[in-house]
Amino acid sequence: MRGVKTATPRLCPLPAGGRAALARIAEALISLVPIAVRFDVTILVENGGDFPGSEALWFIMDAVGHPAVRCCWNQCHAMTLRERPTISIPRLGRKIGLVHLCDAEFDDQGVLRDYKLPGEGNVEVAKQIELLKGLAYDGYVVFEWPKLWVESLPGADTVLPSVARFLRECVDAKQAVLTAYKSDKNKPRMPGRHSTANEV
Repeated sequence: MRGVKTATPRLCPLPAGGRAALARIAEALISLVPIAVRFDVTILVENGGDFPGSEALWFIMDAVGHPAVRCCWNQCHAMTLRERPTISIPRLGRKIGLVHLCDAEFDDQGVLRDYKLPGEGNVEVAKQIELLKGLAYDGYVVFEWPKLWVESLPGADTVLPSVARFLRECVDAKQAVLTAYKSDKNKPRMPGRHSTANEV
């Protein structure tokens, strides 16, 4: 159409042959669906490695197209692409079956500098939980602490109490009401009194 500009979505960089590899993964998962259904289990596919972003995971979930295959989302892996949760979580939506929460500090190039307690890094853990609540996500959230690979991190017994408090505060936080209007159209017009149909 003349005069109309089309936007090209930003795609996560996939390695050479990436789409073909994703298609093979999807085909293998499709063959596993009848088994998952028979045993009443869900197959979870986690982002990471060559496919850390949500685009690759969405491609797989969409190609399989069955609720017996869902994704295990780890935003920390997506941060290697500098992909924020405001992109990832809405893109994956109800395809998310499990969430791994981990916080870390990344540089501007997406290189992990150091693991942090939730809320202390730049993975936006509180925002992730807010977005998941907005999706009415009712699955599990698993705190990931890579002490086994990073010996300098404090032990789980030291960090778990503060992590539990932080995550409970995030879960219990009142969700902001989102609206497309500049002001809340449902707000009472006068303090202590609701407007009637005649006042509108």
